[in-house]
Amino acid sequence: MFKSVKLRFILIGILVAVSIVFCLPNIYQPKGALKKYLPAEKMHLGLDLKGGMHLLLELDTAKLMENMVQRKFDALKNAMIDEGIAFLGLDKKEHSILVTIRPHQRDKLYNLVGTRLPELKVGGTHAEGDAFRLEFLLPDTEMAGIKQNATDQALETIRNRIDQFGVTEPVVVKQGENQILVQLPGVKDPQRALDLIGKTAQLEFRLVDEENSSMAYRGGAVPEGSQLLMEKRGNRETGVTVATPILLKKQSILTGDLLTDARVKVGGEFNNEPYVAIEFNSEGARIFDRITGENKGKRLAIVLDDVVYSAPVIPNPPPPLPSGSHSTFEEVDRA
Repeated sequence: MFKSVKLRFILIGILVAVSIVFCLPNIYQPKGALKKYLPAEKMHLGLDLKGGMHLLLELDTAKLMENMVQRKFDALKNAMIDEGIAFLGLDKKEHSILVTIRPHQRDKLYNLVGTRLPELKVGGTHAEGDAFRLEFLLPDTEMAGIKQNATDQALETIRNRIDQFGVTEPVVVKQGENQILVQLPGVKDPQRALDLIGKTAQLEFRLVDEENSSMAYRGGAVPEGSQLLMEKRGNRETGVTVATPILLKKQSILTGDLLTDARVKVGGEFNNEPYVAIEFNSEGARIFDRITGENKGKRLAIVLDDVVYSAPVIPNPPPPLPSGSHSTFEEVDRA
């Protein structure tokens, strides 16, 4: 019995000693040779010990779908006008667009949709005397992809904003299909955090200031009319994201309000590599056409909340614009 009690005391003593060693970084940071043998990571306190903010954000998918159908509706209407397809009726409901035309223009409309709006699928047709009624649908897979892409973009935006807020050990994770869980331990100003997280994201397209880049990177003064930002690049093999400085022109030459769609795709002409596909409306397409024509060989940065996510080179010749109301800008993920 004496040996059993003695063994218990020895085990308890070992556990206490180990606990003290792992708690040391909270009151003393080991230096020199001790760093090799003692833990250096402090204990991070969660919401239960440190307090802070707990938020559950939900993406308004109904509004998202409504906006998407409206953009496709506008794009189809403009495309039909451009191609001289007269419509007797044009309407939308939930996830579909209803078009009434003369029967002899049916094949022309099919070709138009297949070329300009291939994501739309024919849901049903109906002859009404000398008129022909068609229903175009956004497929479930397309809508699911839009929701997934929107949630991922919101997740990335919130993470970037919290990084700017300077919170230690934040939790920002996707929960369910369209919710994002945010935990901010130790936040003392919850209203400021809410304002930062909830503000509208600003997407911009800005030219890289190639002429003054080398001087700015060496620590020289940033010239007036330019701004030094950080470009994020992720390595798919290691999962490590690296931020490097990049000098941009301050003036935005395109903004996100001229987009109709933006998402990451895989495949196409990029040999199954991920790339960013961005679709502009008619006004954005005209501006993009002019910008790429005037800046061949220069880099065009995609900026969200003052963080650069990509800065591809405008090819020479620039990417061709399809006739009509939209343009797609594709850029390979170079990481």
